[in-house]
Amino acid sequence: MSLIDHLRELRRRMAWIAVGLLVGLGFGWWQSDWAMRKLTAPLDEIAANAGLEVHKTFTEVSAPLDLKLRVALFLGIVVSSPWWLFQIGLFMTPGLTRKEKRVTLALAAIAFPMFLGGVAFAWWAIPSLLDLFLGAAPEGFGLYLETSQYLIFTTQVILTFGVMFVFPLFMVALTLPQVVRGKTWAKGWRWAVVVIATVAAIVTPSADVLSMLLVSAPMIVLYLLGVGVCLLVDRRADRKTAALGLTVDLEEV
Repeated sequence: MSLIDHLRELRRRMAWIAVGLLVGLGFGWWQSDWAMRKLTAPLDEIAANAGLEVHKTFTEVSAPLDLKLRVALFLGIVVSSPWWLFQIGLFMTPGLTRKEKRVTLALAAIAFPMFLGGVAFAWWAIPSLLDLFLGAAPEGFGLYLETSQYLIFTTQVILTFGVMFVFPLFMVALTLPQVVRGKTWAKGWRWAVVVIATVAAIVTPSADVLSMLLVSAPMIVLYLLGVGVCLLVDRRADRKTAALGLTVDLEEV
């Protein structure tokens, strides 16, 4: 495919992704109040166990509506994830062989449970983070918490982990047709750490280093796991190339 064809395909897939997100947004708006109660439940439970009195507040008049839209969008992204992950898989298939298309679509199908796995991991980890932070409060102290800040933090962390659980599959999808070799992913580990640390700093609203490290560490582990799988794919591809009597200059790839 030419560059123009790729851009047209990208525009088409982005349009279908937008349609799916709009449908998910409608569902998210409908269930936003329920979602806010579920997201704040761990905070209430852990604060009660720590003997803290929590006061969830809004600091701006428009904050409740803005927060409801944010939570609705969060739910929309999660609910529509099978759709937009499949559209990403379809965008990657043009120009591939029939076997490569089957493998790419299979990876897109696996991406959905992986995304949900990342969401579930974040949902499991957030109470531990809250317990760590709130457990350090002296006895008898209260907590005035800006509701928007807390819910933005939780939704961003959940979505970030969902995407990061899928990213190793994206790495493998590019390595299988040798678009990007595993050795290239391995050489770029320093840049990967910088990008992951930047993302962790963005999704954690507090300025403390501890929360950023707790969020970034699992992401780095996932990246390294993806690198390991890609290196195994490289080894298999090199063996197949050698069997055909060809050679690959790994230093030039």
